[in-house]
Amino acid sequence: MPLVPPDADYWSPYSGRDAHCGNPLLISLQLLAEDGLLERSELPAVQPVGPASFGTYARVAEPLLERAADRLLAGGTHGVGILQREFRQFRSDAAIASWLEPAALFAAISTSRRAVLRVLLHQAVKLDSLTLAPQRHSTALTWRS
Repeated sequence: MPLVPPDADYWSPYSGRDAHCGNPLLISLQLLAEDGLLERSELPAVQPVGPASFGTYARVAEPLLERAADRLLAGGTHGVGILQREFRQFRSDAAIASWLEPAALFAAISTSRRAVLRVLLHQAVKLDSLTLAPQRHSTALTWRS
């Protein structure tokens, strides 16, 4: 099974955004805490074993992953100097650099586009100014006059 970042709508690993990137939801929050990028008190409670809810987990894990990334980049009080050096070394590798920047840019654009659509859809429901017209393979937005 592919380990790429899945599409956030259906969570299928076969609809990933980039063949080079790993799925960030597979990063252990516990190991980030052991590395000093997260505090143990920030970790979510352990959930009982059962069917996976990727959307729910993403809503919990993604802000923590962003916090850990911010701390990695900032360094300072979390004692992550060794990790920062390893990260800089990783980024400076020519084979990595050839895909890393374009993949990051694409992810940022994709995330921003999705965020804009969510805001529009939220406003549509809130203001009742848009209607969703289901079609065979997509959802179209139409303005009410």
